[in-house]
Amino acid sequence: MRICYIHGRPSFQHYVERNDGTSYFISFERARWAPPFHDLLFFFRQYLHTYPIVCDEAVQWLSQYEQTLSLEEDERLLFFHLLVDPHRFVDLIHRYEQQRHHRQMTAAWQRAYWQMKNIEYVIGKWGEKETNQIQS
Repeated sequence: MRICYIHGRPSFQHYVERNDGTSYFISFERARWAPPFHDLLFFFRQYLHTYPIVCDEAVQWLSQYEQTLSLEEDERLLFFHLLVDPHRFVDLIHRYEQQRHHRQMTAAWQRAYWQMKNIEYVIGKWGEKETNQIQS
C-alpha cells in the first residue's frame, strides 16, 4: 500500500485560495503518514453527513484530487468500501431495532441513511465518469 504525508483533518476552514488560482491546505497539526485516500475518507464522511443532496461537486472534487494524486484501482475500491462503512450502518440498524421508540435513535438512523444515499450517489457518478472515460 502506498503512503504519503496527509493533512489529517481536511475541511473548508483549512482551505485557502490565492488570487492567482493556486490553493493550499493550512493547519497541519494532525498531519501524518497514511494511505492517500485517508484525507478523502475523513472529508467525504463529514461533507456527506447531511440531508440528501445532489453531490455533483463532490464528484468534481474527486476528479481534481486525482489530477494531483491519482488513486490506484485497489486504493479506490478500498476507499469506497471504507466510505460506505457497511458494518457501522448494519450495527446502527440493529440498535434501531432494539430501541425503535427512541426519538434520538430514529434521528440517528435517518442521518445515517441520508449519508449512505449521498455516498451512493457520489460513488455511482464516479463510476459513470470512469466508464465514460474508458469508452472515449
